[in-house]
Amino acid sequence: MNRLHAFCIVAGLARLASAQTTITVGTSPGSPITYGTPVTVIANIFGDSSCGGKKVDFYDGPVLLGALMGSETAFQTGFQPPVCQVILASNSFTSTLSAGTHSLSVNYPGPVTETSATLVVNKAPPTTVSLTASPNPSIFGMPVEVTATVSAYVSGIVTIQGGGITIAQASGTGAFLTADVTSSTFTPGTHHLTAFYSGDSNNQPSSAVPVDLIVKQISTTITLMTSGSPSTFGQTVTLMVTVSGSSGTPTGNVSFSHNGVLFLGPVVLSGGQASPQWSAFTVGSHSLTASYGGDPTYQGSVSNAVNQVVNRIATTTSLQAVPASPTPGQSVTLTATVSPSTAGGTVTFSDGANTIGSAGLTSGTAIFFNYTPSIGSHSLIAAYSGDTNDAPSSSPAVPETVGQNATITFLQAASYLVHPRPKRGADRHVPRT
Repeated sequence: MNRLHAFCIVAGLARLASAQTTITVGTSPGSPITYGTPVTVIANIFGDSSCGGKKVDFYDGPVLLGALMGSETAFQTGFQPPVCQVILASNSFTSTLSAGTHSLSVNYPGPVTETSATLVVNKAPPTTVSLTASPNPSIFGMPVEVTATVSAYVSGIVTIQGGGITIAQASGTGAFLTADVTSSTFTPGTHHLTAFYSGDSNNQPSSAVPVDLIVKQISTTITLMTSGSPSTFGQTVTLMVTVSGSSGTPTGNVSFSHNGVLFLGPVVLSGGQASPQWSAFTVGSHSLTASYGGDPTYQGSVSNAVNQVVNRIATTTSLQAVPASPTPGQSVTLTATVSPSTAGGTVTFSDGANTIGSAGLTSGTAIFFNYTPSIGSHSLIAAYSGDTNDAPSSSPAVPETVGQNATITFLQAASYLVHPRPKRGADRHVPRT
């Protein structure tokens, strides 16, 4: 046997001896696991009592996960053959094990017999998506912030929808994936908000618990004024109403009530105002209110009560007595005229404190016939009693004088003959015979 042959035999025996080193690869926990679950990769080296100081490289397919030096203290005795265990914890990985199937292996110096491990990583369960809207409830025109957040390290897209329409969307990768929108255009009503996470290669899709955003109409105030109180029966009264809100100009209709009873409307607002006229108020006191019916943006409201007093129409009464200076026993006709001529009711005629009589009005005139005043001076008055819509009034006093009848006195005187004075002798009367 020459030296070369001997060397080959020794080398072959050494190679055979070293080939008895075997390595098994495993994980804890075992396959399958869920994405994000902490895992350790374990390399058990059999048959190499000198594993201390030798580097063990851990691979996920072609990707190096990490490297550790074998440790003498990790050499476990009592095993046949002896075993050296090297553990690579997941917190030292240079990359995260993604969802999928992974072939884990090691690289160890020298000839070894190695078995790799297959690790299946499933996608993480649906992540939590939180959805908030603030303030809720809100008022139309008020800014509302809607936020959807995925509280996990994910990549992908977060979408916020309202009524099935996308109102916000965000994409990216990070520990918190957030979509956010602030809007003041949510119309009054209830808005059904939802949020969705699309998922990615390692995470399953998920959705948030829906949120109902309640947007209230803008509250309004309505003020009512009239063109003046008191007014007179039949007089036109202007009802002036203004409807206002915290922003914008309300539209729609207003209606008017007196003493709780609707009497006018609906009247269309223009620029938040309306000024209808009404002339059919009855005599008396009326508690007036205006009601705004609201529109899609503004709430309805009721005004303050306004008291409208309606007085009776002022009247004037005049009196005429014919004849103005009657003789004793002569009858007098009394004619009273009341203005306006639409007044109804009766007129009472008086002579001083004494009532003569009364007569009804026809077209504003009342006539009393056949009054025979006594001899002397009289003060005649006509008093109108008024009616539902017309106020009472009295005429100025009309003087009336009744004089005594004229008398004729006849005187009878004695007849005397007067004779001429004689030329001589005394004057004397000679009676006629």
